[in-house]
Amino acid sequence: MLKNRFIILGFVFILLNGCGKSITAPHDAVPKRKSLPTDAFGGWISVTMKSSQKSFQGELIAINADSIYVMNNGKVQLEQISDVNSARIVLFKTSSEEYALWTFLGSLGTISNGAFLVFTFPLTLITGIATTSSESNRINYLDYPQNNWEELMKYARFPQGLPQGLNVGDLKPRSIIKQK
Repeated sequence: MLKNRFIILGFVFILLNGCGKSITAPHDAVPKRKSLPTDAFGGWISVTMKSSQKSFQGELIAINADSIYVMNNGKVQLEQISDVNSARIVLFKTSSEEYALWTFLGSLGTISNGAFLVFTFPLTLITGIATTSSESNRINYLDYPQNNWEELMKYARFPQGLPQGLNVGDLKPRSIIKQK
């Protein structure tokens, strides 16, 4: 009987972990939602160009009147805004995986409730699944052309545009700075 409960809990955890619809970025490329107001780095942007249909991605450094600066692998790439077909910027990382884990652990903990398990286990699952689902459906991105460049530039490392005299070669990526 106990073995069946573990199998069911494991299955529920897998389902919860796979139900996410939020858009993701590479590990440590964007902050968690609560850290967004104090994060000094740009969001993770994926850009598709009109002319060549090539795409590239990286941290959004700045958007000026006619150009976009994106850092990937420590190098800043400059492209003309007029040549951009579409873009998606991921603003923050959702916490759906953490909520799924807490739902699993909370459900597992109801085993200690004895006969009350028949009440606490379903309640824990219902609230945990609802919370995890809500978090995984949280919109954590903006798209261009649905949003204009002024809206996207709020999430750049330099939201007011690239400062004059700044050498983009001196900029360090988020991962290098976070490791120190």
